[in-house]
Amino acid sequence: MITDQQKQQIIQQDMSLEKVEEQIRNFESDFPFLKIQSPALIGNGIIALSEKQLQDYTESYEKGATVKEIVKFVPASGAASRMFKDLYAYLESESESLSDNPVIQHFLTNISSFAFYQDLEQSLKQTGSSMADALEQKNYKLVIRNLLGEEGLGYGDLPKGLLKFHRYKNESRTPAHEHFIEGAQYGMGKDNTVRLHFTVSPEHQEKFEKHVKEIRPVMEEKFAAKFEVSFSQQKKSTDTIAVNLDNTPFLEDNGEVLFRPAGHGALLENLNEIHADLVFIKNIDNVVPDRLKGTTTTYKKAMGGVLLSVQEKMLDALHLLDKKVDAVSIIQAEKVYLKEL
Repeated sequence: MITDQQKQQIIQQDMSLEKVEEQIRNFESDFPFLKIQSPALIGNGIIALSEKQLQDYTESYEKGATVKEIVKFVPASGAASRMFKDLYAYLESESESLSDNPVIQHFLTNISSFAFYQDLEQSLKQTGSSMADALEQKNYKLVIRNLLGEEGLGYGDLPKGLLKFHRYKNESRTPAHEHFIEGAQYGMGKDNTVRLHFTVSPEHQEKFEKHVKEIRPVMEEKFAAKFEVSFSQQKKSTDTIAVNLDNTPFLEDNGEVLFRPAGHGALLENLNEIHADLVFIKNIDNVVPDRLKGTTTTYKKAMGGVLLSVQEKMLDALHLLDKKVDAVSIIQAEKVYLKEL
């Protein structure tokens, strides 16, 4: 039974009572499975490009992109806390010993290889210690607290997009930074502009904006391009109600119903609000260092070339329909074209 007070909270979530009741019914009777018609195979949902097609579509994309508005859509609300579950477990343990903790031992043995190492060293110095001293004195928890806690780098409360992932000779980069680089490589469109859109959690947007403010002028100078960056947040109307074991609404200590954010599928509404000719979608942490970016860039451009080619055919078909050309002829022509792909 949903009380009047809970109904009011549901309305404030921009959700309908019917939607929440449907979610609860699904908890009670299980969520319906999707019916799978067939697997995606080459020739059935998957296009395999020859080397010549790969080159042709890449070149056609590079020519066509200059007059298209292109957006790189990046889901970036993912928290980093799960990445550090072993570190948190170690902090909560009573022992400093590493003899029965191979994960922590491996982490500390290789800590100088991480992209955040220099920042962590500086953080430790502010405590009056140093990395060498902490490790020599086996004060391992001091190191980990400075990595995760607010008194240090605060990585435990940051989203994945703002952690330093990749280390280079002269700099270390976050995933957000790497998406700027990728955007310049295959997402530059009309008016020599790279358009990036990040979906972020409300509590992290200010930090993303600050990071972008630091990156953008450097990137614009490096690539002689303009970067337009926008943000949106996953809509509360897409959340899922949390329930107890008896499927009644789960209440927090303040008496309010607990709602949990849905998965990436909820971002379809954000995606629908993007106005562009072409949108590339890539998750925030799905980035590689520079030495591996060539393959990504080539295939992203080829995909763009295929999409622009299909778009051109669709527009031609619509133009013919406006001229009242026989629709059957158009459909047959399209089947021939798709078969050639």
